[in-house]
Amino acid sequence: VLDIWKNYPNAYCATIVTDEAATTRSKLSHCMAELVAIRKMTDAQRRYAPEKEGNLGKKKPDNGILPVDHPEIAKLSDPIHFIKNYKSELYNLIKKGKETSDTCQADALRLSRNLSYMLAQHTPGSKADESDVTFEKFMEAGEASFEHHWNNHEHCGEWCQAISWTAQEKKEKKANFRDKDKNPKEYVQQLKVKNKYLSATRMRRCFHEFCNNKTEQLHGFVVNIFLPKNSNLCRTI
Repeated sequence: VLDIWKNYPNAYCATIVTDEAATTRSKLSHCMAELVAIRKMTDAQRRYAPEKEGNLGKKKPDNGILPVDHPEIAKLSDPIHFIKNYKSELYNLIKKGKETSDTCQADALRLSRNLSYMLAQHTPGSKADESDVTFEKFMEAGEASFEHHWNNHEHCGEWCQAISWTAQEKKEKKANFRDKDKNPKEYVQQLKVKNKYLSATRMRRCFHEFCNNKTEQLHGFVVNIFLPKNSNLCRTI
């Protein structure tokens, strides 16, 4: 990024697609201390909200090395890592044990699968007719990926068979889905995860046509075949 900025006067990096927790993401930001020094940011903006009223909040981590005169880089989320993080959060509920959490492995697998299908089918570049691809429909599909699991089909599209079921069929096949009335604790726990990851802010970062599938495939090929992480190769060719 710095090489492009210094050596190519008619070009600069405007957008990156990375894992949300990547170090690259934090480094490709402006240094907040420098922004405060040139009065582009206030000292209050570079701090978290104070724990006690009247005190100063803690300073946010400042790892940015982007030159002050470089335009701000838009940071988009890679769908693969986004789903992975979503799934990991659900698995954290499983690890808590049955005493504090009713979420099981099937919940994590099905919810993450639903979200992966949704991202593949509703992001820009996924359909021949791009006029049908809007952020509003993207958010609606995100709701469906969660609520479908809990037998609420008001957000579902044509892909959902339950929409066309008769009242008798819905009664007979009710066991195919989770029940909010029987498992209210489980629903509330999973709803918190859903509200965190499927918020408009995070979903906006996923609403793009780029994917790191090819990169991850190449990385997996090299790591699994030539440089396995779980093997010690010292003293060997």
